[in-house]
Parts: sequence; C-alpha cells; structure tokens
Amino acid sequence: MDVKEDKQLMPPTAIESKAWVFRNGEQIDQTPNPPISDEEPAATKVKKPAQPKVGYFKLYRYATITDIVVLFVACVASALQGIMQPLMTVFFTNTLGAFALYNPNIPGSGDNLLSTVNNVLVIFVIFALVTAVTAYISMAGFMVSSERQLRRIRQEYFAAILRQDIGWFDDSQTGDLTNRMSADMNLIQEGISQKVGIIIQSLATFFTSFIIAYVRGKMALVLTAAVPLMATAGFVVGRLVIRRVTSAQNNYGKAGAIAETVLSSIKTIVTFGGQDREIKRYNAKLDKAMKDGIFQGFMNGLGIGGAQLIMFCFFGMAFFYGGYLISVGIQTGAEVLNVQFSILIGAFALAQLGTPLGAVASAQGAGHTIFGTIDRKSPIDATSNVGEMVTGLKGDIEFKNVSFKYPSRPDVQILNKFDLVVPAGKTTALVGMSGSGKSTIVKLVSRWYDPELGQVLLDGKDLTSLNVKSLRQHIGIVNQEPLLFDMSIYRNLLMGLSEDSWEGIPESELDRRVEEACRSANCWDFIQLLPQKIHTGVGEFGSMLSGGQKQRICIARALMRNPRILILDEATSALDTASESVVQEALDKASINRTTIIIAHRLSTVKNADRIVVLDRGTVIESGTHDELLAKEDSVYAELVRLQDLKTQDSDSEQSTITDSKPEATNHSIPRSKIGDAALVDIDPKMTTASRRGSIEMEYKKALGRRGSVAQSDKDVQMEKAKTEQEQLAMLKRKLNWSRVIKLNAPEWWQILLGCTFSAVSGATQPLFSVFFTNIIIIFGKTGPEMMDGVRFFAGMFAVLGGLQYQK
Repeated sequence: MDVKEDKQLMPPTAIESKAWVFRNGEQIDQTPNPPISDEEPAATKVKKPAQPKVGYFKLYRYATITDIVVLFVACVASALQGIMQPLMTVFFTNTLGAFALYNPNIPGSGDNLLSTVNNVLVIFVIFALVTAVTAYISMAGFMVSSERQLRRIRQEYFAAILRQDIGWFDDSQTGDLTNRMSADMNLIQEGISQKVGIIIQSLATFFTSFIIAYVRGKMALVLTAAVPLMATAGFVVGRLVIRRVTSAQNNYGKAGAIAETVLSSIKTIVTFGGQDREIKRYNAKLDKAMKDGIFQGFMNGLGIGGAQLIMFCFFGMAFFYGGYLISVGIQTGAEVLNVQFSILIGAFALAQLGTPLGAVASAQGAGHTIFGTIDRKSPIDATSNVGEMVTGLKGDIEFKNVSFKYPSRPDVQILNKFDLVVPAGKTTALVGMSGSGKSTIVKLVSRWYDPELGQVLLDGKDLTSLNVKSLRQHIGIVNQEPLLFDMSIYRNLLMGLSEDSWEGIPESELDRRVEEACRSANCWDFIQLLPQKIHTGVGEFGSMLSGGQKQRICIARALMRNPRILILDEATSALDTASESVVQEALDKASINRTTIIIAHRLSTVKNADRIVVLDRGTVIESGTHDELLAKEDSVYAELVRLQDLKTQDSDSEQSTITDSKPEATNHSIPRSKIGDAALVDIDPKMTTASRRGSIEMEYKKALGRRGSVAQSDKDVQMEKAKTEQEQLAMLKRKLNWSRVIKLNAPEWWQILLGCTFSAVSGATQPLFSVFFTNIIIIFGKTGPEMMDGVRFFAGMFAVLGGLQYQK
C-alpha cells in the first residue's frame, strides 16, 4: 500500500485532539508516536494452530522420471548399506567366541582360531567393498535428485512470486520472502535428500538386527523391551523440538526482514535517530529465536541422554541374563554376544531416526508455505493469457460507482461510489490530501487492484475483461522515486519493453526507439556527454546520476512502449526546483496526444492540465481547468492558489536573489467550510525561460562532473573486486584471536565450564565401555560362580555408564 494513502482518515473530533501543523504545505501530526512493537495486543492473542504440512510424497511433485529412477536406485543402495552392519555382527561375534574359547593348552585350538579369523577377514573385505559402493550410490543419488528438484522448485517459486497481485505483496515482507527462498528451500532439500537415505538405512538396520536377534537367541525378547521406551522418548522429544525449530525459523525470518528493511533505509533511520529502536525490534526477534534454541538444546540433551541411559541399563540386564543362559547351557557366549550386538545396533538405528524424521517434518512444513505460494491463483495475473487483448486503444477511462478498500487495510474505505471520466488524449490532474484516493485511482487504472464494487472502464470495456499483460503494455508510469537498475542506461530503457515485444527487432530499430524516447524525455543531450554515452552504467539504484537525470531516464523508459496512457505519480515532487523545471518540460512533451493522469504535489505542475480534479476522502469535490477553478469564489482550489500567491510574495521579499529555493513553511489556515479536510499543497513560483536554461546547463555540468567517475566505473568495480578477494585471503590467513573469543563468551563462562566438564565425563564412558566389554568377553569364557559374580559386577557398571551418559 502506498505511503501516501496509508494514513487512516479520522473524524474531526479525533483530528482536533491531535497536534497538527502545516509544513511545506503538508499536514503534519506532531502527537508523540507510541513505541513500535511487533507484538500482538494481549486481547488479540490466540492460540496458534498446529503447523500445517503437506503430504510427504507431494514434496516430490517436481521429480521427473529420471529423478524417480535415481531415487529408486539410491533407496535400494541405502537398504543394502543398512543390512551390512547387522550381518557383520554374526561373523564378528563368532570371532569373539573363538577368541574366548582359545586355550593354548588344547591341541589344535590355535589352528581353529586362525582359520576362523582368516575366513572372517575375507568376508569383512567383501562387506567393506559393498558398503563403500552402496554408501556412494546412496549419497550421490539422493543429492543429485534433490538438487535437480530443488532447482525446479526455486524456479517455480520465484515465478509464482512475480505473478502475484500487489495486494498479496502488501501482506508480505520482502525479507520474509527472501528468507524462505533460502531457509525453507534448504529445509525441503534436507527432507528429500540424504536424510531419506539415513531413514531407509536405519530401518533396514533395525529390522535386520531384530530378525537376527530373534533367530539366534531367547534373550532378544528381554532386550526388545528397551525399544518402545527409547522410541517413545525419541518421538516425544522430536515433536517438541520440531515445533521450536519452526518457531525459530519464523523468528529468524522476521529478524531478517527487519534487518533488510533497516539496511535499505539506513539514511532515514540515522536521520531520525531510530537506531536504538530498530536494535530493540531486531533483538526482540533474536531473543525469541534464542529461547527456542535453548529449549531445543535441553530437549535434545534429555532425549539423547535418556536413550543412552535406557540402552546401557538394558545392556547390563542383557549381560546378566546372557550369563545365566550360558551357565545353564542354553546358549553359547558367541550367541549371547550376537544377540546383544544385534539389539544394540538395531536400537541405535532406531534412535538415529529422530533427526532425519525431524528434517522430513520440517520439510513438510516448509513445503506447505512454498507450494502454497506456487499453487496460489493470483486474481490479477500478468503472466496469464486470459482476457481480451487490447488493440486499437483510444484511451477513454471511466470510473463508474467504484468502491475500494485495500486488502491489507479492510477497515479503511478509500473510494466510496466514486465516479470520474478521463477523456482520451487529454491531461487530467488529481489534487488532494494524502489518503484522498489519488494514487488508488492510478493503481486501479493499472489494474494493480480490482474494485470491490463498480467498474473501471477503458474505451467502454471493463478492465477485468482485458488481458492484464496486454493492458499494461499500453500504460507508462513515472513514479515519485526514480528507480534504475544496476546496468547501462540502454539496458534500463529496454526494461520499458516487454521481453516478447523487442525480441527479434533489429538492433538499429531498437537504437532508433531509444533515441526517440530519450529526446522526448529531454535526456538525450546529457547522455551524449557521458563517457560511454547510452551504454554508460548508472550504478546501484542510479547512484551515478543526479535526481533529475534519473527521473528523465525513467520518463524515457516509460515512453519506450509508446503508451496511450501515461501516469505521472508526483514525478517531480522529490526534485529541487531547477531539476523540476527540466523534468516538467519533458513531462509536458511526453503528455502530448496521450491520455495523461497526473498526481499533483505542486500546483505549478498542473496549471496546463486540461482538467484538474480536487479529491477529498475518495470523492470529487470540484473539477475544471485552472482558470475555471480560479473563477469560482468558494473554490478549494482557488483558496489554495491564493495561499500560494501569498507564500510566493513572502518568499520573494525575503529571498529575492534565490530562484530555486522552496517556499517557506507557513501556518496560514483556510476555513474548514471552504477546503474541508484537504491538505495544503505547495505551489512554486513560475519558472522563467532564463531559469530553465540555467537549470539545463546545471544538469550538463553535473554530468560533466561525473564524467571521470563514470568512465572509471568498470575499472573501479574490478579494482574493488580484487581488493575484496585480497581481504578475504588475508582473513583466511589471519590467526584466530582466542583471547577475544573468550572475552566475548565471558558472560556464559559458567555454562561453558559446566558443558566442558560433563562433556569430558561423557567422553570417558566410551573407553570405559570398551574396558567393561572386554572383561565381559573374558568372563563368558569362564564357568560356575566365578562367571556369575563377574557378570553381576559389570552389569551394574553398565548402569553406571548409563547414568554418566545421561548427565551430559
């Protein structure tokens, strides 16, 4: 929604209670603003629904036949990779059993051990080769397929954004959209790439392990009791973590939107001293994301530690029960170890499902947003072929009983049963206060929005029946703020043509059109003074050019398509008086034989209009030519002109030698009975021919002054690029200053110390596990009470290891 119409019109009682002044002809509210907050009022806060998701297989909607084949091969490879590890336990535990039974005092014992080891060695080599090949195929297959699909999703999402109507953008933040193009796309890729391979591999490992365990021994049922406990803990923790991941992503997206807005408006922020306020807004979102991250850390620690505790406790129970089975002769030591290893590997595989399943859930959530945008049918789609093509356009525009509210502000009535006729080939000027509906009118003509009620007719045809793209090809717009892209003037001018309208046109014809448009916009002469003429780069947002030069190039760009309708949205309000005169002359030339709508900021720019329409709260209060409105004694326009004359006289008496200064602010008031709520409008003194000639010469001098910098622009870019690369290399070579890192983390020293201490204790459990496990193997080679005593002791020690793992 345009800033000029973003202010809600208030009743007189509300207006009288506020501090209003008139400055430079604009009504300014000096009532202190309340603190800016992104929080919803307490009364309006409601419980948010669960994060919507798409079906998992819908994430593959852009997969081709090739992608599906690659995915199938990768899935098979992942399953084979998952089967390898539990199969290895069969041969590994047989080898451990051979080691346990080895006795140098028994003849042939050494030969049996050596034969067993040699056979297992060959099998392990085969398993290693199969695992390496399947791991490569799995990883490569999922990554290749996901990259191919993600490329199509990015293309479709970007195209979907560009075809949305302006009302959709009113409710969207640029930073949020760009964040979704990066963060959400990465989440989708995570959910359709290697994480899927991990899930398939883990499931294959789990089922293979339990099949082996139940085939090899009775004690599998005892150990299986640990699986639902671990799975339940992982499921609960995973659900809690996923919610916080989504919340953190949203908060980071909002923080990114705030940062992007602030950085793009840094001059304004600094001018009004809003740094602290913006920092607080940014920090508020980061604080929420930080709390989500802390919660994730606690939940992950609780889930992983709890799973480790359950696993080690049941591991100790398994050793105790296995020792009993060995002592009564039901199973051998190798079979007990095989069952334990199989259950252990299967449980680990099941526990590992938490992270990839969380990634899949996050991908489903991100897919709901991304695919929702892709699938959204824009009510005003400029890429659609629907609608009648516009041909033979005259340019008669008529508003019939039009009512309109902006979708983002449904409580504010902008136009109410509005009627207006804009005749073809004539210039119509719109005058009124901010919020009176001036910009809304031209947006409806351009069909950025559709009216709620009524019709906007073009040559007697409803705009909604016309093809949007075809309609806009006949409309040229020059806005208040000139926007140029970081490319040459020539390329900027070609942006005024649709791609399909200039493809195939000979270069000589394009050059002719460019020159014709530039001459009509009074910018051809100063362009010829530039080093590379029409092919000179303009810099980022046209930073290499002055305001007047940028605006004239924008006028030329609008004229490139030779539009029948020309819209000038306060095209000179941002310029100084000298630049305005040159630009206004270009606008006057461009308006000849075109249906022109001017939104007036200064009445000096609309005196020559064929018709001047004065608006107030979406209603026409008077209209006519400049002379006709002046002749009306009680005319609002006449009162404004008389006020302008008074301001001009005061300005001339105080600064007679300054010809390009703006009129001073005045507090003269006009009776409400005559002007209603219309805001004051600045009107500059008449520009003489001499002053216009001087301003043109000034523009040429500005161009000449920039000549050196523009000529060196390409060279400067290369030098800046080389300098940046050198700085990056120097940064990589620079040693890290750990003392500075420690100082930055000083506020969290006790948390870091606590984490390091318990991490060290947790790390010690792995070598302790190997010590205990080795002793268990030795104990299984013994018999009688000696074996059971050792089993009881180390079963308890495994429970202790579980406690040490849980504390991390």
